[in-house]
Amino acid sequence: MIQRLRRFCLNASCFIAMAPRLAFPACLLALALAQAEPLASMPEVVVRAPAPLPLASASERVITADEIASRPIARPGEILEAAPGLIASQHSGEGKANQYFLRGFNLDHGTDLAITLDGMPLNMRSHAHGQGYADLNFLILELLAEMRLRKGPYGADQGDFANAGQVDLSLLNSLPRPILQTTIGSFGYWRGLAAGSQALGPGRLLLAGEITAYDGPWERADRLRRFNGLARYSQGGEAAGVAGRHVHPVEPVAIRLTLSVVL
Repeated sequence: MIQRLRRFCLNASCFIAMAPRLAFPACLLALALAQAEPLASMPEVVVRAPAPLPLASASERVITADEIASRPIARPGEILEAAPGLIASQHSGEGKANQYFLRGFNLDHGTDLAITLDGMPLNMRSHAHGQGYADLNFLILELLAEMRLRKGPYGADQGDFANAGQVDLSLLNSLPRPILQTTIGSFGYWRGLAAGSQALGPGRLLLAGEITAYDGPWERADRLRRFNGLARYSQGGEAAGVAGRHVHPVEPVAIRLTLSVVL
């Protein structure tokens, strides 16, 4: 319609400039020609997206999969540093849980930081190294869908480990394309990853395997050899089935199995 109006005004201006007495007939002629042209039709575009869960406070933040993928990370536990003020350090070599700091407070290995994976608590109630011990070395970061962070003692529903904060991790149900990659670095670092998903029955099957080797910058090498595997079958969605932490028994409940071995 805008193009027609511009063409109509242009034609009328030309006739007015050429012959003032013909201005009115010229305008009528230009308008008739504009109405005679067929209208251009555009296909209908429908955009749908799930509504994000509302944030409970200003100290809460949601980290998406794209943000996770853009961060350079040497250890799985360092993904928690996406939260401003949260530090995940590592001492005495690899193969054990990180030591966490939040807003300047020492949270040991998870004593005051509640960490869950799809609603499953990762803090160990009893551990010789410290109560609330949370080891994240089994995580395959390419499979993380979202990370929800809360700082401060606002999540009483998360139990006694949420004294200083809470981290809720969510895994992907499927991958848009298979992943096959390898990484080589200094100090004997090597990592290989293979992952993919496939439709199986009414749901999706996600399989992934990871191998990591690292010696570290020490005279006596760490000789870390870590093997992680994940098998995940899911079906349904947010309205029915299983999605994140919300279970709706309208459809069969999804089966999830995560295996992790650290050597």
